[in-house]
Amino acid sequence: SGTYFVQMGSDIIDGDNDSTFYEIDAVWKNPRYSKKNLVNDIGLLKLTTPQYNVAPMAYATGRDLTAVKKVKTFEILGWGRDQSGETASYLRYTKVSEQSKAARSLYSSKYFNSRTMIAAGKYIKNERVYTGACNGDSGGPLVANIRGVQKVVGVTSWGKKGCNTKAPTVFGNVAYYESDIAKGMATLQRSALVLNRAMPSIVSEPSISGGGSGGTLTCNTGSWSSNTTSVKFVWSAPYSIWNSTSPTVSLPDTTYSDTEYTCIVTGENRNGRISREVSITIPASPYAMTYPRIENVGYSITPNLNSTLTCSAPTWRGTGVSSSFSWHASSSSFFDYANAVEVGQGSSLVMSEAVETAMAGRGYLHCVVVGSNAGGSASTSDFVVVYRPFRR
Repeated sequence: SGTYFVQMGSDIIDGDNDSTFYEIDAVWKNPRYSKKNLVNDIGLLKLTTPQYNVAPMAYATGRDLTAVKKVKTFEILGWGRDQSGETASYLRYTKVSEQSKAARSLYSSKYFNSRTMIAAGKYIKNERVYTGACNGDSGGPLVANIRGVQKVVGVTSWGKKGCNTKAPTVFGNVAYYESDIAKGMATLQRSALVLNRAMPSIVSEPSISGGGSGGTLTCNTGSWSSNTTSVKFVWSAPYSIWNSTSPTVSLPDTTYSDTEYTCIVTGENRNGRISREVSITIPASPYAMTYPRIENVGYSITPNLNSTLTCSAPTWRGTGVSSSFSWHASSSSFFDYANAVEVGQGSSLVMSEAVETAMAGRGYLHCVVVGSNAGGSASTSDFVVVYRPFRR
């Protein structure tokens, strides 16, 4: 039981911020494993997400059994304790030699089986000790060159109690377990689908969409891994919608200050839950602090034909306000879209004959400026009196 992760890309067991932990969604242990007899000690872990950027090391198969028996030199790796009981901070490795004869003598055939196990260690004659694996190295690789290819030929299994250096280390013989490993891989695939033991994970991050004065915001939960059994969300800010579980909330017509909206999305399954908090700031609604101004013409002086009028933008209250300009002919100094005709867009207008025609019967020219941001939009305008015809 429990949740497992595999750390990749590091030779430091703690404190390496550049390495990544990858989640395990299925675990297989050889069903014939016996703790009492120390046999069939081999297992598999399945990554939730395959890591194709990491080149795997080949492992020995049944066809390599004879070749493995002929190997005299191996390499072991691990973060286990040393002979002083100190835990390693950096990955350790050393070369060791085949020690089956010593293992049969020191452990007896009751415990050491040369068909299913490999014994290895480096005997230091002057000290009468073996270098080898210790607590914390279990499950680590025993590597050898098999017909020119580096392969995992053994898995660190057991040794003398308390890491006694008077005897070599014993490893599970990977080649012997080829059929068990194949069955284990098939079991892992089924287990990942049916009994998936991984935590929920996010495929695409949650987000908040929408905005605008009087509009709506929607909490989008994103997409989650197939082993996620439920996805819930709740709004946590602002206070006016605190604890709301509605996917969509309404925005007020006018906001006088920037307001942060926060939605918390939680994915859950029987192994646990993870949450993501996503926020968006809706800026204060635009408000014109000054008025726009039509330049290059007097208030009641008819402009010349083909002259250009310009309209200055007002000063807006609010963050990130953009201005858009349009020009309209009207018969009233009070601007109303319903009673006006648009004659141009942009901050400048050329007083062409087309504009003069559109102005027929209408003596007022309005510059309308609309300010917009995520908090909404607002408009303001300036006008000049235009007497027909244009001065020529």
